[in-house]
Amino acid sequence: MKVVFRSVAQGELKQALLYYRDIDPALAVRFLREVESAMDRLLPFPESGHPRLEGRYRLAMVRGFPYAIAYSHTEAELVIEAIAHLRRKPNYWRDLRG
Repeated sequence: MKVVFRSVAQGELKQALLYYRDIDPALAVRFLREVESAMDRLLPFPESGHPRLEGRYRLAMVRGFPYAIAYSHTEAELVIEAIAHLRRKPNYWRDLRG
């Protein structure tokens, strides 16, 4: 299974990394590692995330940070829809594509 990032998710990941880097570069590294760890947990078990919107999307929490990975999947792809901040505009990402 391969990981595919929607453009929105790529932008959100970059924005979060820049934010944490401005606070402390080590924090940005830790955030990226936790995002990667969450994806590593999903690859063998894509159904393990919390279902949202009648199962259209799932959420996987990013440990230690107020973020979740919103994703969908097929047999061949894990599609990262958003790197969603949990305290901003809940579920804003559900209608995004791109």
